[in-house]
Amino acid sequence: MAGWSDRPLTDCAKPEWSDIVVAGALLVVCVGLHIAAMFPVYPGNPPAPVVSVPYQLAVYVTLEVGWALAAALVLSRASVRGGVALGAGIGGVELGFLIADLASAGQVSSRSTPGVWLALAALGIGFAGVLLAASAVPMGKPQLSHYDEPLHPRAIVQVVVALVAVAAFLPSWDSYHVVTSTGQSATVTLGNAFSQPGGIMAGEVVSALAIGALSILAAFWAPLAVGAWLTAGVVTAMTSQLISAAVQVHQRVAAPASGDRASLALTGYWTLDVAATVALAGLALWTGLDARKAANKQFSPRLVQGEEPGGEWPSVDGWPGQN
Repeated sequence: MAGWSDRPLTDCAKPEWSDIVVAGALLVVCVGLHIAAMFPVYPGNPPAPVVSVPYQLAVYVTLEVGWALAAALVLSRASVRGGVALGAGIGGVELGFLIADLASAGQVSSRSTPGVWLALAALGIGFAGVLLAASAVPMGKPQLSHYDEPLHPRAIVQVVVALVAVAAFLPSWDSYHVVTSTGQSATVTLGNAFSQPGGIMAGEVVSALAIGALSILAAFWAPLAVGAWLTAGVVTAMTSQLISAAVQVHQRVAAPASGDRASLALTGYWTLDVAATVALAGLALWTGLDARKAANKQFSPRLVQGEEPGGEWPSVDGWPGQN
């Protein structure tokens, strides 16, 4: 008979409140520390509080919304696995962001930047909440087929889209164009991960690898709902960077010299990553809808006909029985 990971897992057997309350509380603390991190000085050029820098504020607001949703899913027990997967997706990508921010703290100024340390503490507590909640419910695992059926084409599409997202994440997103007072012009692309100092480059590579690895794992995860939420977490983290870049190009750009004109625009790589992010969001929704159909198919027919569910019905502790 098929193993338990071949079938959708449901939340009909709820985990213990004690585990969920503690895990949810940790996620709430994670959100609170993310908010607190926006007010002290944060790494930048020049260092300044996140709330005073619109493009950095866009990142934090997006991440906080994602973490808050993860906390709500866990505490309400509406979908504990969903909250775990959402938090894991956000946190895996955010880790690279914070590595880059920590590395940049000493690049521009020796000024203290406590905001980034609060953000790092927030991420650590968020991971603790995710791990505790994950220990309280069956999370499933990646596998190459679902419910004894051939590999779904959706999974192949998601792998391709994930690779495109990674490929577009690392090159330059910004194009800096200057026209001098004498009529000469020059265009310089900014933000290429491999042209950054070592620590910043490492952080951006970590984020890119997390985007690819987590999205690919999500494509093959069973139950499907966990994969959908994991993809949603990656999409949330990517969206924070895409919005931040869009906000940044609309800010006033200082010209190198008096009389010069300068402008900042987004490159095709940013546009490609937007397309990949939208595609991943659509794939997450598609997977979630398929998960709902699979759950309805698993439970409805047998109960309506009055048949015994047998060994494939989840046992009392929430783990599916074995035949």
